[in-house]
Amino acid sequence: MKEFIAFAVASIAAFGVYADQGRIYWGGEFGISKLEDNTGNLTSSLVNTLGGSASATQDSTISAFKILGGYRFTENLDLELGYFQSGSANLSFSGVTSGSVSYTGNGNLKWSGFEYAANLRPSVASGWNDLYFRVGGHSSKLEVDVSVTASGYSAYSNNSYSGTGSLYGFGYDQRIGEMMKIRYSVVKYSKVGGESDSGGSVYSVGLIKNFD
Repeated sequence: MKEFIAFAVASIAAFGVYADQGRIYWGGEFGISKLEDNTGNLTSSLVNTLGGSASATQDSTISAFKILGGYRFTENLDLELGYFQSGSANLSFSGVTSGSVSYTGNGNLKWSGFEYAANLRPSVASGWNDLYFRVGGHSSKLEVDVSVTASGYSAYSNNSYSGTGSLYGFGYDQRIGEMMKIRYSVVKYSKVGGESDSGGSVYSVGLIKNFD
């Protein structure tokens, strides 16, 4: 009887463990990205070029969201595709040139694109299967707008950069039922818009739902 009970419990547990395999799932995430402070570099460049004095402020964070779909091939591997988009990050500056000309300016940037990734998970037997390491790539676009006003004249520039880059990160899927999970993740993107000096980490929380 003990052997029968042990076999029954193990079989039920195995059914629960492997129920996710072969499932298609979809979901969404919302998060924020911490931005590097570039005000010092900007004011230094303005003063070095124009003389006088300058000051600048910028947003320290930017919002981001993602919709995704995936397929769980095995207990150790999910493959995902997603579309991501950020909010707009603002940077403002002002100053006076060495010739006593006052100027003001404003800039903003945002990005969007598609990503592909593999989520690599420990075995179920380890007890850490809800954790994953994420690695993949993206095709993205970075949009930068800048406007400047000085001596009653205004100038405007809009630039768009497109390209590919890599991503990696980690996360945890907290189960809240047979079909639903809350996802917590951190993903670092490099070369957003194909630009080598553009990138950052996104900290997000989301909801994942399995199909029947």
